Amino acid sequence: MGEPGVHAEFYLQPVLHGARSHAEGRQVFVDKTFIRIRVVGQRDVMERQADDNDRARFPAEWAAWENKQTAPRVGTPVTEWPALSPSQVRNLEALNIFTVEDMASTSDMALQKLGMGARELQEKAKRFLSGNSRANELEARTESQQKIIDAQAEALAKLEARLAAIEADRGGKAERKLGLPKKQEAGVQ
Repeated sequence: MGEPGVHAEFYLQPVLHGARSHAEGRQVFVDKTFIRIRVVGQRDVMERQADDNDRARFPAEWAAWENKQTAPRVGTPVTEWPALSPSQVRNLEALNIFTVEDMASTSDMALQKLGMGARELQEKAKRFLSGNSRANELEARTESQQKIIDAQAEALAKLEARLAAIEADRGGKAERKLGLPKKQEAGVQ
């Protein structure tokens, strides 16, 4: 991909050919390669005839266009990010923010254009990308709970071993009675 935060798209645009139109006495158009450049966080779109610098600056987009394909966007599309409502998706796309990665790296100026809640949304995007998503939080909680279960199982095994040792000291004659001991046995009056 070309540059982070910049989306480029090549396309054909019919352009009036002045000399041929004059010579033939009618309008003659020729196809020229144009480029559409969108900068993340800005509503403005730059469109102009493409040159060799554009081809060098955006080689993946150029290769995709030559193969009659759409250049893939790298990252998680905002349309697939569950943290957003449909209106938030539209608002982000209006500012040329098409991926969660774009949102995470959006400039302060673009955040101001998004309005209230934009900074929090950017932080959510950063957490999502850093792996602190809900799934990772649940996985960490599961690991913590498994450690507790393992510790409890170890403690239970130790208690069973102690009980077996006590029974062995009594000659294996220890009777296990169900329920609470009677008041006389417990030494309570």
